[in-house]
Amino acid sequence: MNVWNRNMSSMEKLSEALDLDMTSCRRIGLVGGGGKTTALFRLAREALEAGLRVIITTTTHMKMERGIPLLVDAQPEAVAEALTQSPIVMTGCRDPKNPEKISGVSEEMLQAYEKLANLVLVEADGAKRLPLKAPAGWEPVLPGRFDVVIGVAGVDAVGKPFADTCFRPELAAGLLGKNVSDVVVPADLAELLCHAGGAKKSVTGSYRILLNKADGEKAIACAREVLARIAGREKAAVASLKEKMVVVLLAAGNSTRFHGNKLLYPVDGIPMYLHTLEMVRKLPVEILAVTQYEEIQQEMESYGIHVIRNDAPEEGISHSIHLGIRNSEGADAWMFVVCDQPYLRAETLEALLTCWALSPSRLAAVRCGDREGNPNVFGRRYREELLALSGDRGGRGILKRHAGQVSWLEVSDEKELTDLDTREQEKAMREKSETEGKKEVENTGKWPGKKF
Repeated sequence: MNVWNRNMSSMEKLSEALDLDMTSCRRIGLVGGGGKTTALFRLAREALEAGLRVIITTTTHMKMERGIPLLVDAQPEAVAEALTQSPIVMTGCRDPKNPEKISGVSEEMLQAYEKLANLVLVEADGAKRLPLKAPAGWEPVLPGRFDVVIGVAGVDAVGKPFADTCFRPELAAGLLGKNVSDVVVPADLAELLCHAGGAKKSVTGSYRILLNKADGEKAIACAREVLARIAGREKAAVASLKEKMVVVLLAAGNSTRFHGNKLLYPVDGIPMYLHTLEMVRKLPVEILAVTQYEEIQQEMESYGIHVIRNDAPEEGISHSIHLGIRNSEGADAWMFVVCDQPYLRAETLEALLTCWALSPSRLAAVRCGDREGNPNVFGRRYREELLALSGDRGGRGILKRHAGQVSWLEVSDEKELTDLDTREQEKAMREKSETEGKKEVENTGKWPGKKF
């Protein structure tokens, strides 16, 4: 993850690279190509670091993010109440076509939000996850006045045909006097971002440009060329905002109290560790497994997962943590997931990623009421503290050391946090699940579905 200003000087904060004073802005909109949501969440985190209260919303359509307080079809009074419990809230209208998304709010609601929070961040355009975008007649959706609008484009569009890398390619090509089969060059990117009919359309306040996805030397060189072409026209920044999250699957324990390898023990007919693996594989992350067991290594490798052998499990979980860190070069963060929590849900893992992405301290963990549990996420700044762990002590001590800075994800079902250490415990959880399943049948006529 890197951020540069218009002079290609490395910066700590995206807002600084964009020359944005978020304390003086009430409403910021993001338009253009793919990468808007990532940039929006990065700005939200920086606003939280500055002690601001933030509302995230949209005037078009936006994916509901787990791991952040979400209000759908809520009146301003409800949003205000939510902001007393959390410094950040996501809100919008119910999307009639997609239950996984929120749809746009009105100018009246945006004005109400401005009275409740220090900063309202608005996703005001859609691009179907493509790096480049040309707006249709009704786009972007920028009602009222925005203090700043940020036009976003992915540098990875360069070198590809408009038809393959641009949303509404015929409009983009038309603005530039080209064909949709033509290959995008840096000059095209610069013109679309500065054109009054391109990303700058309908902008009445200040405008900024963000060249995202500058991943690698070739992309950075392209970004430099685009910057040279827009110099003196607009303020701009370059970024590689995608953070490298490595999930470390901890599967090397001796299972002493279980009297056998509990990770291979079937839960709902599936080996315990496979429940965890299936959940993690749904995430957009790099996965690394640490184990002492040949069977688990072979199965993990059959999924293309990099496996590190722990030949000294007697040194405790800290040794597995060290192996995971030392074998994940370039990681921005690590999520440590134990493989004896078969009731953990993919939605919880996804929410924890969002919780961490918004965490000013770069620390996130799960809990249910007063009970704290796994998994936990540690940003790179905690690398040395993690490597200083010894014996059978995991990251819990680090969380306690930074107790006031941890971003906690609350889960509603304590069962998710249960790690199975004994056969008696597994039996009790199985019987509880069967009882809950029977109640579900009585109430709905259906047995609860499998997780996968």
